[in-house]
Amino acid sequence: MNNIWISPEVFKWEVRWESGSVVERQKMRRPHELWRRAHIVLSRKGDEHDRAEVITVLKRAVDFRIKHLNDRYRFKRIPISEKPAELLAQMEFFGLIRPIMVQKLMQIRNRIEHMDAPPPPDGECSEMVEFVWYFLKSTDRIAEMFPEGIIFSEKGDDDDGVWLSSSAVEWRISVRGWLPNKLVSYSAMPDWIVAPVERMETWDELAARLKSEEAPLEYFPRHRARDTIYVSTDSLPPQSRLVEFVRAHFAAV
Repeated sequence: MNNIWISPEVFKWEVRWESGSVVERQKMRRPHELWRRAHIVLSRKGDEHDRAEVITVLKRAVDFRIKHLNDRYRFKRIPISEKPAELLAQMEFFGLIRPIMVQKLMQIRNRIEHMDAPPPPDGECSEMVEFVWYFLKSTDRIAEMFPEGIIFSEKGDDDDGVWLSSSAVEWRISVRGWLPNKLVSYSAMPDWIVAPVERMETWDELAARLKSEEAPLEYFPRHRARDTIYVSTDSLPPQSRLVEFVRAHFAAV
């Protein structure tokens, strides 16, 4: 089986979610239920015990969502050597969160829990309630929809898309689709994706095959540019390009 090299330029195309699985509803509901509890407690305008409860419950909501995301995507196991060691930093590295407010919430809760510090005033508690609401909303879709197939499209057109499926266990990619000839090389190229070819067919070869098979006219690749080639392969992107692929994978949701 011969190898080909695919340009990482593909990762700069428009990307969208194509297929995947949906998480069970309880795992989506629970952090929102905790947030609502914190919101109700704060609205009572109670004493510092109520404000301490608000901070504690908000942290539980954030912890629940972070644990769910980590259980689902196993960030530590993504085979990228340059990623940070700490979980929040890993999630920031892959473009999923901005950790400053999460860290602030954790610091406030730790001071209350371990240093017997008073909880923040109502105004700061309100800021934390608002932050956690945005945090949950911004991570809802990536928490709910586990992308297994994404499409990169040069022109934003479904017909011209390159379909990539991947596994969040191994982060290998399966490429199926039409690529411009300039993005495919038959000899080694630095930082390009090397892959064994399962199937490859030029526009002219496909047209000739369909004609010999007396296929219906709608099967003919009339909308394809003649300087494209159909590629079917499976590979693992090189370290230098895997970061781009993983970030695009998450951005597609």
